[in-house]
Amino acid sequence: MKINKKQQQFLIDAVNNTDVCQEWKTKVKDAFPKLFVKEQYKNGWYKHQNGKHPDWLMYNDFDSDEGYGFKLDGSWGSWGNDTYIVCHKLAPATDKEVEQALIKEAKRRGFKDGVKLNVDGIGFYQGYGNDLIITDMNKIVFNPDSNGLVARKQGGDYNTAIFKDGKWATIIETITKAQAEKELNKTIID
Repeated sequence: MKINKKQQQFLIDAVNNTDVCQEWKTKVKDAFPKLFVKEQYKNGWYKHQNGKHPDWLMYNDFDSDEGYGFKLDGSWGSWGNDTYIVCHKLAPATDKEVEQALIKEAKRRGFKDGVKLNVDGIGFYQGYGNDLIITDMNKIVFNPDSNGLVARKQGGDYNTAIFKDGKWATIIETITKAQAEKELNKTIID
């Protein structure tokens, strides 16, 4: 049954009213679970509660009713929260689970030592430019405060995110001078 915004607000107000009996509140919540999702969950990373889908991990922003992460088939995507929240029991994911899943996805996407990335629009430190060369994939970490997967800039500190708020850095294709000379069958003069 489809209800309009005014009706939705009426039901929410009624359930929050202390004079309304608990049995009726439960029936309304069961009949319209999407209206009461924000009571159960907060913004953050979630996994399938019973572990049935171990690679399924998602970030849900209940304020904007949007989410992103790994779908049941393991692919990366984004969606409206109500699609998954109502259908599946969710459990909060630990920072370590998020880190492991994001690093696994980064590697699947081709992120590795020596790869040059364009982090325009996702980096959270200023003044370093938009290009990043990954020097040590073993030192990439998840930063829960910024909701980002943080990489080390060549010879520097952790200073930029290769993933942030659902967006991934772009791999910039590069080749060595030797590869270019071989492909062009020419000698490159400096």
